[in-house]
Amino acid sequence: MALSGTAAKGLMANADVGVYAVNADGSVAATPLQTTTTDAQGKYSLSFTGTKDQPHVVRVSANANTAHADEVTGTAQPLPVGFQMRSLVVPTATGAVTTSASITPFSEMAVAAAAKASGGVTAANAAQAIS
Repeated sequence: MALSGTAAKGLMANADVGVYAVNADGSVAATPLQTTTTDAQGKYSLSFTGTKDQPHVVRVSANANTAHADEVTGTAQPLPVGFQMRSLVVPTATGAVTTSASITPFSEMAVAAAAKASGGVTAANAAQAIS
């Protein structure tokens, strides 16, 4: 699966991005399937093996080199190390699929809602949270 998107709380440059499988119990795996770093415009792309209708969580994390564009002034501002936001990806097919996922405060709210629902991050809870 080819996955691309943008990390934005203001565009997040040089942030760590990882995609994580969701376990059968609805919890998110501790180890990422694949990782990358955002570019100066907050964009990222990576590939991983996904399964149709199996949710995945995409997480962006600030590191010591991460900055975001202040939404008012446009100037680069550092983000605290460890700052995180997440997004959900639910592949529509198994195999070679291309999709995108922006990581924003709104996508973080959807992941939090799915994770707090009964059963955790299931395909149904992810669909409900996204809608």
